[in-house]
Amino acid sequence: MKRRRIARSIGVMAAAVGLAFTSSGQAGAIAQTAITYDGPSWCIYGQAAVDAAAFSGAVTFATHPGCGGYKTMPAHTLSVERVLLAYDMPNNRWYECNRTTPVQNTTASYYVNSNSSGHATCGLGQWYASFTAAYAWDGTAWRGAWVGSNNQWVPVSLAAKSAAGSAAKTSAPPSAPKTSAADAVKRGEVRRGSSTGPRIATDELLRAPTAPGGN
Repeated sequence: MKRRRIARSIGVMAAAVGLAFTSSGQAGAIAQTAITYDGPSWCIYGQAAVDAAAFSGAVTFATHPGCGGYKTMPAHTLSVERVLLAYDMPNNRWYECNRTTPVQNTTASYYVNSNSSGHATCGLGQWYASFTAAYAWDGTAWRGAWVGSNNQWVPVSLAAKSAAGSAAKTSAPPSAPKTSAADAVKRGEVRRGSSTGPRIATDELLRAPTAPGGN
């Protein structure tokens, strides 16, 4: 099976396992799926996604060698981690809005996922991007990499109440960020905690899992 078909089928399966964002009530999630490791025993895919309510999700999938057909992996051999970035437009700065700890599959499975429990964690009316760490344990080390979503605008919705009732006003997206989230990550320009926080080095922001797998 060609990788293009595998990526498309993985997108469908991601929705089935919780990346459809049905709980947010928002459509049009921005998602990216990519191979993070292609080895002799298995192939690993990761997906990073964020929707118009800043509800973010991450998933790690295992397939057979050659990246064809899902492969069930033993417990604690798949890992996923999610980082949500928010954009401070006036200062042209991306910052770390929310980060999870790595999550491993606790039973034999071909995937492990992590979805956010809250929406618009760092406020409305700004851009967001999500990054996913998709790794697998080979017995001695974690193999994989990070996948980044595209930038997603999260609008402002205000209830304008009047004697006649209420109406919803939604902010239109402004121009795209001057610096993309991916570029900010590569340059080590992402800030910790807020747009005024210290910079986070790329290898620290996109780090591999530290806890051994297979236990």
